[in-house]
Amino acid sequence: MQIYWQSVFLWPSAIIKEIEVLMRRFLWCQGSMKKGKARVKWDDVCLQKEEGGLGIRRLKYWNIALITTHIWRILAHKKSIWAMWRWLPDWVDRYAILNNLAPPVLSVNSDMVLWKDIASNKCVFSISHVWEFLRPHAPTVQWYSMVWFSQCIPRHAFVVWSLVLNHIDFPMVTHGWKDFVLLVSPFAVRNVARIVVIKLLFAASIYYVWQERNRCLFKKGNRSAVQLYETIYSTSFGSCCFYFKVWLFVRL
Repeated sequence: MQIYWQSVFLWPSAIIKEIEVLMRRFLWCQGSMKKGKARVKWDDVCLQKEEGGLGIRRLKYWNIALITTHIWRILAHKKSIWAMWRWLPDWVDRYAILNNLAPPVLSVNSDMVLWKDIASNKCVFSISHVWEFLRPHAPTVQWYSMVWFSQCIPRHAFVVWSLVLNHIDFPMVTHGWKDFVLLVSPFAVRNVARIVVIKLLFAASIYYVWQERNRCLFKKGNRSAVQLYETIYSTSFGSCCFYFKVWLFVRL
């Protein structure tokens, strides 16, 4: 539904701001939709996962990328209702340059309209190319494959992501995790069973030790070391067994 309406109208800034406020509250709230303490800047959260974010799309840029499809259809003389229309009055009022932008005259046999992507390469138009051009960019982080992978448990990966960005006050783990990540990161891109198990165990250990720390601080209770170990072990290998069964089902 959101994609449909964003592909039809340019959303007002106030509407986009209000929706993104709800998204931030959902991400950082403490069990309700009330305002919580944001640990990471929203601009950083909306970066791609490879660049250190969560891959959440900024609605402003996504709206423009979807609307661009209609402009492209007009310029490329595509057979659609949009391509048969002239520039909409609301568009001309907002963007005066459209008055001077006439659709090119194309030869059906020899001409075609191409899109120039962010690297100045000519390619076939797509929304993904427009989005890639508009969205904010940042350098790729070396720990991406250590945190995000197809078999990861999302809630575990989220806590590890927060820890990597130093947005969790967790001194007993913070001093040692960097050495481990630097050691494993060169091999983390490999999707082999041994590496996947190591990444699952690492994420589960961080998650449950963090959970145990919160239990001790706020609930006045704690589990024994054996119970904590069994929880980490069962969760990690339970996830491995599930994905192995899915893999077998797909292969068979």
